Amino acid sequence: MERTPEFLFGHTDPEISQRLAQATPQEGAGEPLYTRRFTQGEDFFLLLSQPFSVGALAYHHDFQKTKPSEAYLKVLKEVLDQLIPQVPEVFQKLTWFFDPRDVLHPSFFQSFLWQEQRWLFTVKLDLTFRPRYHQPLGEGSNDFSPPYQTRHLFLESYFFQLETVEPPERPRAAFVKKYFDSTWTGESGRGYFVQGYWIDNEISKFMSKAFISKGQRIYPYYLLKCHLDTICAPVVDFSNKGRKAAISFLKEAISKLSPLALTIQEALKDQPFDETLEWFMELRDSLSPPWASRLGSLNTKPYLNALEQKEYQLHGYLE
Repeated sequence: MERTPEFLFGHTDPEISQRLAQATPQEGAGEPLYTRRFTQGEDFFLLLSQPFSVGALAYHHDFQKTKPSEAYLKVLKEVLDQLIPQVPEVFQKLTWFFDPRDVLHPSFFQSFLWQEQRWLFTVKLDLTFRPRYHQPLGEGSNDFSPPYQTRHLFLESYFFQLETVEPPERPRAAFVKKYFDSTWTGESGRGYFVQGYWIDNEISKFMSKAFISKGQRIYPYYLLKCHLDTICAPVVDFSNKGRKAAISFLKEAISKLSPLALTIQEALKDQPFDETLEWFMELRDSLSPPWASRLGSLNTKPYLNALEQKEYQLHGYLE
């Protein structure tokens, strides 16, 4: 059976490309004007110093139409005009490609060759309306999200090791290098109440904690994640230094963990991750000491937000 690519590089826009080309952080600008945080549900966001607004977006798009509407492009350009001056490091060196399968999460990419391997850096914005974090500027409908304003920029960003990019000179699709079999373990319920179960989160806990000294608290930040059946690295420091640290860590982690990937998956298939597993403790003892100095400053501190809901602020950086 023909394999479906994990990433599609379809329609792009010259005006958006021009905006992204201007995303150049000023050297010596000091600390970024935002803080890095997580919701209680482990969603990552940047709390910006200034609010930005998002216009109404259509919920539905025919995925067979590979080009976005002019209305969609207008909203996305307005969002970028507000975000790029505030967080240029997030968008530097990236290209936007329209994904008709997921219009509320515009995706930006950088594909490159490093140490004789092909890699992909991804940033996916989450523009869906969140009532607890966004202030509506108008009414929504069954077809359109409400326009809103917020200081909370929700996004996901990862480094992936790629298997192939087709064709390399003008890539239209990318395939990640897989290290796990399907992580789906079954489902329960009936009809509308069917719930599927995946063990990605348990594998992510195992891999991340293997490099962390016992007692160090960085939850809900994961150094490594099982995503798309591979080992990838979430990025929470978007500076050039931060990106280099993340991909360097990912490459070394893959070399250490990939031979154990299927063993880890099999061990977690029927039971949740447990730090007291003897073979896990042996693995952590062999991995964490060399990384202690590079991870030592990382920590998260819980707090209650304005709605008295638990959130976490991430401090420190991966060296």
